[in-house]
Amino acid sequence: MRTYKNIDNSSKITIILLLALFFANTSFSNINYIPKIDSIIPGRMLSFKDTLQINFKSSTQPYLIHKMKPGQTLKGLEKYYAISVGDLIYYNPEVKNFYQIHIGQSVRIPIALSHLMLEDNETTAVRWKVIPIFYKVKPGETLFRVARTYFKIPVNTLMKRNNLVNNTLKTGQLLQVGWFDVKGIQPTERKYTGLKGELRIVNAKLKKKYDVTSKVSGNSKKFQRGTSIWKKSSSRDTKLYALHRTAPIGTIIKVYCPSSKRTLYVEVKGRMSDNVYRDNFIIYLSPAAATSLGAVNERLRVELTYFQ
Repeated sequence: MRTYKNIDNSSKITIILLLALFFANTSFSNINYIPKIDSIIPGRMLSFKDTLQINFKSSTQPYLIHKMKPGQTLKGLEKYYAISVGDLIYYNPEVKNFYQIHIGQSVRIPIALSHLMLEDNETTAVRWKVIPIFYKVKPGETLFRVARTYFKIPVNTLMKRNNLVNNTLKTGQLLQVGWFDVKGIQPTERKYTGLKGELRIVNAKLKKKYDVTSKVSGNSKKFQRGTSIWKKSSSRDTKLYALHRTAPIGTIIKVYCPSSKRTLYVEVKGRMSDNVYRDNFIIYLSPAAATSLGAVNERLRVELTYFQ
């Protein structure tokens, strides 16, 4: 067998010239150059060949729709979108078990508009660095509403991006509104806490009540550490409440979850029955409270503080 050591000098020169010719003809200066290895880079959920759809719970609550692919995992979603399990569960109550997500299942990912690229720039000009984002027009929506109210971009920008000749939109029409960085969102940019707008307001009101009772003379401070329980089957229950064995009805309890480092406040609405809940559970949390704290399983370690 002929080895490299057996190649004479003239052959070596020929090989070097061929390699030089190859690299000279390869355009590395083209910003739209797409690597031949264009599969998903390890650690990323998507590639430039994918697309994302965006929707709104309200005009100020956007979310992306991610369709699960083979090999994608819950951990991957957490890392790629800088979002916690609790947030995912909260925004996707119909998903019964996030550790068994089906291929092709759509998952809602709450997102801030600041994490999207809504204006053309140097990054969006490089096709393999970004993922196109589309919005599906709903009945009665206008070009102005989509551009200005939802995405805060000029109407002309949206028209040019989608080659529109007039302001007429059709129900179901897909409009490209921007791009998403193929690298995902950095963990330091996480904005969501698992409490959507309505629950943030309720939680703030409960905290005020808690602060008031903490200052009432004669009230003693109570502290418990242990396991809470909640029912996944009632995941559509969106109230912040709890059942407790001894705290009076109406008591506001501060609940801290060490694993997610989250705190929220719940109001005691009833008693935990010894016939239903074993002694090793210190509190029953509503599904909204449990998932907002980051609960995945029906048991969650918590620390309770309240006054009576």
